[in-house]
Amino acid sequence: MKTAFQNVSRNFAGACRRFPISVALLAIAVFFAIICFHAPKLYSANFYFFAIYYPASAAVLALSLRLWSEEVSNRRLSLIVQGVVHAVWLGAALYFASQVPFYDNKPTTIALVACCVAILLSCWVLSYVRCSTDDQLWNFMWRTTISAVISWGVGLALYLALSILLGALKLLFGLDTSIAIFDVLVACEGLVAPFLLMQLIPAGSKKHDSGNHLSRFVMGVTKYMLIPVAALYLLTLYVYTLKIIIEWRLPDGGVSYLVTALMAVMLLLTFVLYPSRNDAGMKLGHWIVRWLPVMVLPMLVLMSIGIARRVIDYGITISRLYLVLFNVWCYVVCVVLFVIRSKRFGWIISSFALVFLISSIGPWSMSNITRHVISHQIDSTLAVHGVKKTPMDAAGFSKFINKLDSAQAENLCSQLDYLRLNYDSTAIAPYVDPRVQIYESDTWDTDTVAVPASTQDIDVSFPTYEPIAVPAGYRRVTYVDADVNADVVVKNGDILNFAIDNGGKMLHFTVSTGRLRQAKANKSQRIELKSSEGAMLYPYQFYFDPQGYNGSARFMVKGLLFLK
Repeated sequence: MKTAFQNVSRNFAGACRRFPISVALLAIAVFFAIICFHAPKLYSANFYFFAIYYPASAAVLALSLRLWSEEVSNRRLSLIVQGVVHAVWLGAALYFASQVPFYDNKPTTIALVACCVAILLSCWVLSYVRCSTDDQLWNFMWRTTISAVISWGVGLALYLALSILLGALKLLFGLDTSIAIFDVLVACEGLVAPFLLMQLIPAGSKKHDSGNHLSRFVMGVTKYMLIPVAALYLLTLYVYTLKIIIEWRLPDGGVSYLVTALMAVMLLLTFVLYPSRNDAGMKLGHWIVRWLPVMVLPMLVLMSIGIARRVIDYGITISRLYLVLFNVWCYVVCVVLFVIRSKRFGWIISSFALVFLISSIGPWSMSNITRHVISHQIDSTLAVHGVKKTPMDAAGFSKFINKLDSAQAENLCSQLDYLRLNYDSTAIAPYVDPRVQIYESDTWDTDTVAVPASTQDIDVSFPTYEPIAVPAGYRRVTYVDADVNADVVVKNGDILNFAIDNGGKMLHFTVSTGRLRQAKANKSQRIELKSSEGAMLYPYQFYFDPQGYNGSARFMVKGLLFLK
């Protein structure tokens, strides 16, 4: 028992000595995650994002740089490089934090994800860039991947065990332990699991092991599962290719998903079969790794045609541009694998991380290219139809839309809506007022007008404990919980017209913002609203946000609805 405890203590101390920066940063990230959960309004969302995201990501970056520095003999160079990289990442994290929230800023979200992917993948390949073969990289990847699965599995098991204990404390002693569940989860998966993983990361001779350690179980799974799956994918795609040739039509855009899955299986086979490339008893594996990239190439052509069809039919989007880039990357991977006879695979990981990162940051990013192309198309549409005064207000936009045919109107509104949803309201500011309602539809509600900037949020709650007498002449009552987006008509910046769906029958109500603000000032004052159909509404809560989600007005009402 004493020896076991000493081994655990020694391993933990060794991990702390090897990765001191990562250990400290993880502790900071977990601390602020718990603080954020218990006191979400203590600090701003920007601060909480930075205080959690930066230490967590920087911990992984520090681990990657530490693994790399173990292969560098020049300590001064190692320290300079690590310092510069950490400084750059600190600046990037501060920028990401300044962009919170991300729900209407897809370019920043994609850039953030690309940076995280690059940092994670660098933990694998950064230490082995100078190796003549990928044997050491293969063993390191295999061991760290298995260790990561085991570590987070242990963390999850510990969390479940402690959750049961907390539940028992609540049941047996009446202690309120519900709030501690999140703390336990963060501690187990944010501290215990990473610390366990850091102890299991190969070091010394194990880190530079070049032996073949592929188990019979893995080879069996590869032989009887992965290879047949790859064969089925290929057979399906080749039969589909024959079908479209016979019918002489373009492939469906959805074929990209199956080709992507085939590409993933091919790369997995390339990785798994790499240690057996010199094994004379694996002739089938050698043949597959050698010729599978060639057999995948025609399917990539099919994927290219499918992507081109979707772009022509539906226009350019961020996801379609990334799909084009991925398609090109797949061509390069297949060609290079065939040329080098699949003798190296580490470059595939590095190239994926670099391509994804470079295409996601800077003015050349896929997001910025998409925005530029769509903006240019909108400029062309407005110029063709002689629109000179921009940005258009609600009345001007509605008048212009009604001049277009349905296809042109739908296309223009789709482009404007895409810019606002994936970037922010300023993306459409050169064309229309950001407060204008844009509907991707063939019919347009000309009575809906822009919400004045002077209109502020309204959030009114009424006492729910006071009894409500049933109005005379009413026989039925139901509870209403309606959350309406972009369906509220605002007239003169003061009158709100909204409708509640009551079993397929719409009940129309009208209320002034002045009346709501007066009720908010006097919380004891309950209001009643009568619909044009005769229904009576006694609200418990009103909420109105003129900008709402992505610029669309939001109106929420909860209360009792009396019906005749």
